[in-house]
Amino acid sequence: TTPLTAAPANLDFLVSTQPASATVEVTAGSAIPFEVQSSQPWLTVVSGLGGYVTPATLQVLVDPRGLSRGSYDGVLTLSSPLATQTAKINVHM
Repeated sequence: TTPLTAAPANLDFLVSTQPASATVEVTAGSAIPFEVQSSQPWLTVVSGLGGYVTPATLQVLVDPRGLSRGSYDGVLTLSSPLATQTAKINVHM
């Protein structure tokens, strides 16, 4: 098995009141299924959390609506039973 790799692994968003997004490329040594889980309700993937297959392009979305002003951190965790390790995308808003 091979590790999942996410690039970039860190995203910084400067947002005020509207949602913002960024693209993340996910690869592995071969085509393997993986799932995405979010640590925060304001952090998601446009096509939905759940199952994907590498290589994949994820559209990461942050939605500050309903949040007070301030800094927020979240993590998207990419995992697969066929991968040797998980990948994490650290997000700061």
